[in-house]
Amino acid sequence: MQGQVERLLPLLATSGPWIFGILFVVSLLGIVLLGRGGRFLVPRPWPARLGSAALAIVALIACLGLYVIAGPMAPVLTQVRYVLGVVGRPVQEVAFREVGSDAPHRLSELRGQVVVFNLWATWGAGPAVTSCPRSRASSAITPRVASWCSRSRPRSASR
Repeated sequence: MQGQVERLLPLLATSGPWIFGILFVVSLLGIVLLGRGGRFLVPRPWPARLGSAALAIVALIACLGLYVIAGPMAPVLTQVRYVLGVVGRPVQEVAFREVGSDAPHRLSELRGQVVVFNLWATWGAGPAVTSCPRSRASSAITPRVASWCSRSRPRSASR
């Protein structure tokens, strides 16, 4: 279920308001066309009344979808739109030092590879230190994955 939602988010982010808006307008248009000539747009025959009720439910669901997209889901969909705009563009240059040898490296050295950064702080980072060799071993198994462990040093007390 989670994979399906992840595939649906880009569609909702890019064209969700349009989809729900068009669905709302089409369902209202269907209600008007079915109820033409009746009082309060309620058609006379029962099959048309059931169709009109179904279209009213569809219009209600479309309104609820518009509310969710514009309200609670707005921050998530903004992030999805940002990620969609960034994918496929070059990354800024990053300079870092390797943990074991303290050798300087640049991200441009790894062009064409999948890069996994394991960033950790030097204070209280016992589990991170032990995970560094495991990530190296996984990059040895998968040749297209470059794994780098880097650490940040604590700021000086004078700051």
